[in-house]
Amino acid sequence: MSPIELTASRARQSIVSHATLVLSDRDRAVFFDTLINPRGQNDRLKAAFAEHARRVKR
Repeated sequence: MSPIELTASRARQSIVSHATLVLSDRDRAVFFDTLINPRGQNDRLKAAFAEHARRVKR
């Protein structure tokens, strides 16, 4: 394997290892339940969106 091929292979391995999210069974259940049954916005989330809109002008 050439040095370039080796470097590319190791780079791919690094990307995969950092892009993988490992969840416990409980975390996985909460994650998918939230996707399927999303809750409405609470006051803290609404405030965060308002603060973001105030700070970020498009």
